[in-house]
Amino acid sequence: MPSPARNDLHLDAATLENVRRTMGSQANFEDLLREFLTSSAALIAQIDSRRPSAGIERAAHTLKSMARLLGAEALAEACRKVEFAAHGPRAPPVPAHLVEKVRSEALHAQEAVRRLIV
Repeated sequence: MPSPARNDLHLDAATLENVRRTMGSQANFEDLLREFLTSSAALIAQIDSRRPSAGIERAAHTLKSMARLLGAEALAEACRKVEFAAHGPRAPPVPAHLVEKVRSEALHAQEAVRRLIV
């Protein structure tokens, strides 16, 4: 099983190791990683809309939680900013630079997760 690189800036090795132990088996851990890849792609598509009415606040919140679970702190922080920007019933469209940061960090995290799947 590939182990997270100690110098990977996109996923925290200690966090991943804790999750791996909690999942109980390599197969369960890899299922979680695959779920992240699938779900994160769908959530990013929602966030790309930049329209609060499209559920961007909830999508950013969900992706933030998933990112924190896997130790992708840069992605989690980018999602937090989008979540804040999209908060409220009269929130304006989320600034493009915030959405781009989420997209960029998500791509890095997704690639790092792919390297962990046997």
